[in-house]
Amino acid sequence: MQILLNGTIQGLLISLLAIGFSIVYNSTGIIYVAQGAVYAISPFLLLSFMKCGLGTPFAVFFTFVITIFRLNAHSPFRQPHPAFTFRT
Repeated sequence: MQILLNGTIQGLLISLLAIGFSIVYNSTGIIYVAQGAVYAISPFLLLSFMKCGLGTPFAVFFTFVITIFRLNAHSPFRQPHPAFTFRT
């Protein structure tokens, strides 16, 4: 039962990331690979905050704020440099 639950959760997370890639590519025409890095660093950031002694609600809040800041800092809706656009 635990294996089924873990597989389902992992599949949902992968599909959420794929939907994010699809939405960004369909709306801008740019392959935005930094989105995956932001999603990958968030759990490690949460774990670091919790190891530093912050309570779980504060760690989740600070991780959420930093993740949103990182997503906005690398916004794909800014004018991209022509050398970094991948158009098909």
